[in-house]
Amino acid sequence: MLTVTIRAKDAEDIVESFEARELYVGRGPENEICLPKGNISKRHCRVSVQDGRVFVVDLGSANGTFVNGKRVLQPCAISETDRVYVGDFTLTFASDSDRTKTDPPPPSPELARLGTRRERLRVLAHRIADELDRA
Repeated sequence: MLTVTIRAKDAEDIVESFEARELYVGRGPENEICLPKGNISKRHCRVSVQDGRVFVVDLGSANGTFVNGKRVLQPCAISETDRVYVGDFTLTFASDSDRTKTDPPPPSPELARLGTRRERLRVLAHRIADELDRA
C-alpha cells in the first residue's frame, strides 16, 4: 500500500492510501492524484513502488517535479521524509515497507511504565552513562 499526504497552502492536509504500485500525478482527471492547478501538467509525474522502494519520475512537465528542492531529471528513490514538490503542492509518500523499517520497537515493560518519552530517554541516558563508567 502507498500512502500519500498532499499539502496545499492554506488548506488541510489530505491523506489518501492506494493499493496500486504505480500512481500518476497531474491536473487531468485520469490521474490517481488529480491536482487541478494551471502550473501542473496534465500528466506531471509518476510515483511507483519497486522492490519495496518508492520512486518518483517527472514526465516532461513544463514546471518540473522537485524532491527536497532538487529538480527530478531521472527516476529518484524517495523515503517518507522526502518532500515532493509539484506546482504549489507538497506531497509525501510512504509505502508499507517504509513504515515497517521506521517503526521503533516497543519499549521494554520497565521503560513503558515510565510514561513519557522524556522520562524514558532520561533513564536510558543514565543506563548508558553507567555502562560507560564501568568500561
